[in-house]
Amino acid sequence: MKRLVALVLMLGLLMASSSFAAISGIGSLGGTPFLRLEFGSGKALDLGATYTDNTAGGAANTTLGALVRFSSVFMPVGNSVDVYWGLSANITSRNNAGVTTTPITVSGFLGAESMLSSNVGVFGDLNLINFTSTSAGGTSTSTYSLLTASTIATLGIVLYL
Repeated sequence: MKRLVALVLMLGLLMASSSFAAISGIGSLGGTPFLRLEFGSGKALDLGATYTDNTAGGAANTTLGALVRFSSVFMPVGNSVDVYWGLSANITSRNNAGVTTTPITVSGFLGAESMLSSNVGVFGDLNLINFTSTSAGGTSTSTYSLLTASTIATLGIVLYL
């Protein structure tokens, strides 16, 4: 799992080169910090990673996650609101007292971003279609959902550089 996070970060640095995309901001989505890369024409890629390690009462609880989120503006509303569509993928590995659970979620979403100032934006995503595959203790389950996912909406903030 650590290799996956390292790979995501290396790809992020590669894509941040001036010939591919420009780093335009940093932000947070559902507690996961991310780096925003702009491709121009309203297209953006957010790359993020998170790691927590809690030990309480002798039981270790470790969470490692990676986020990849692509969005493309299809309808600007006025000067400060953009409506967009996108895809996101999130993988999380949780080790709780020796039992590892690994959910992988892929979502198709609609969202809107509003600028609070010239360099601060807030956004919300409505997850329309979700696919989640969870592996725990040698068994795996897959779930498809249409507007009924456990995380149907997410909020985030972006600080533009």
